[in-house]
Amino acid sequence: QPYGGQYDSYALAKVLYGDYAPTGRLASTWYADMSAFPKIDKYSIPEGNTSIKLDDIDPRYSLDMTNADPEESKLTYMYTNAKVTYPFGYGLSYSKFSYSDFNVPAAANGNSPFKVTVKVKNEGKVNTSEVVQLYVKNKKSAYSSHAPQKQLAGFDKVSLAADETKTVTLTVNPKDFSIWDVNKGDFIVEDGNYELTIGSSSQDIRAKKDVDISGDSLAALPANKPFNVFDHAFAANEVVYNEVSKARTAEDLKEKKVVGGYYA
Repeated sequence: QPYGGQYDSYALAKVLYGDYAPTGRLASTWYADMSAFPKIDKYSIPEGNTSIKLDDIDPRYSLDMTNADPEESKLTYMYTNAKVTYPFGYGLSYSKFSYSDFNVPAAANGNSPFKVTVKVKNEGKVNTSEVVQLYVKNKKSAYSSHAPQKQLAGFDKVSLAADETKTVTLTVNPKDFSIWDVNKGDFIVEDGNYELTIGSSSQDIRAKKDVDISGDSLAALPANKPFNVFDHAFAANEVVYNEVSKARTAEDLKEKKVVGGYYA
């Protein structure tokens, strides 16, 4: 079983025989096919490598699995428009749940957490739990289509007896969906109108509401002195960072390097 351990057979038997109602949720997106992944191109081969050319690669290995930029590759639930078999946050249950009375404040401050509430009812005949998931999207980000189309802002697992209804309260911290201001060189909570959606997974949305969040705008570039355009770019065309070592990436981030290099 994917992600299973040595105890998974016993756990699976309890689920199949109804001794336990499954409540787990996927922490990744399961795509319908391989077409969602970027193809290998000349940028997939480390710079300076003269021992192999693109034509030498076995045609069976046609996907680039080293691109570490989900926005550039349009991967993860935050950016993908590809068909998926199981979306982020998906999970099976022996029951069904209904959502109602989704309440969101009309306005919030980007520096302070705020609360949202929703009523969840167990419509089935078994006692189990539901994982309530809240997603957020800035409807008019300065980064436009390069901003996440949705982002997990909060979740909670709530235990519900058969036919029971509970009010679930989620605390939202705007700093959790702050963006990197390429001009300021720091994270900011962007001022604007945000859409909050709530449901059982990133695709199974049951309700949505808007909230105006007062925050900051992207800093302006200095017009009276030269600057490095690359340092202030937020989107790239055929500029790919291939992560070969997470350890090296972590070291480079600590040292505030833009690009570290290759490490095998």
